[in-house]
Parts: sequence; structure tokens; C-alpha cells
Amino acid sequence: KLKKTQVDWVLLTNSPKIHLEDLIEVLSPELILADGSNYISFIERWRKTCLKYKIKFHDTASKGAFVIQAKPKGVKVGTKDF
Repeated sequence: KLKKTQVDWVLLTNSPKIHLEDLIEVLSPELILADGSNYISFIERWRKTCLKYKIKFHDTASKGAFVIQAKPKGVKVGTKDF
């Protein structure tokens, strides 16, 4: 049971037994990531659900690595101050 909130992305790993539509309604993610540890049947079902809700979906098993560029706290983009 989660509180309704907004997140940027959700990572699905090890074939979690979740109802993705319920998770989408609660978390309102912009992107769903599925790594290679998930069953192919789960990935295909999640892909269809994401299409239905117009949410970006990335599956590392078929698309490869998903690179996230993080900005450390206190760092100004474009400067060398770390």
C-alpha cells in the first residue's frame, strides 16, 4: 500500500508480482524500466500496459543498458565546481 505520489521512474526487477496498472495510478511514473532478470512474458505484458497509459518503457533485455546521468547535489551544471 503506497501513498499517491509522483515519481520519475520505476525499476522492475526479478519478476515482481505486481499489478502494474495499480502501480501506475498510485505513482504516476514517467518511465518504467525492466531489467534482464524479468520473465519475458512479464516484460511483454508491462510493455502493453505502458503503451495503454502512454508511459515510456525501457527493457534492458532487448534495448540494452539504460544510462541515467545524475547531477550531484550542490553541483552547477557547466562548471567544474565539485
